[in-house]
Amino acid sequence: MARRFATRLLIEQLKHRIAKLQQERFGQSSERRALLDQLELQLFELEEAQAQAETAEEIAAPQSVTVPSFE
Repeated sequence: MARRFATRLLIEQLKHRIAKLQQERFGQSSERRALLDQLELQLFELEEAQAQAETAEEIAAPQSVTVPSFE
């Protein structure tokens, strides 16, 4: 649970940082563009990993099935 919270926090921090860099895009150096590309890739990978972890948790969660009685 704490790990999921930490991942969500990191994702939000990256989104904020990316948005800030995109606002500064005009006249930016190639170094800043490279940083923006790297952050966007890191964000994509984190979101993908989080989605996979959530899917795995849903699959692993016990699912109860109610079977009607024949009586």
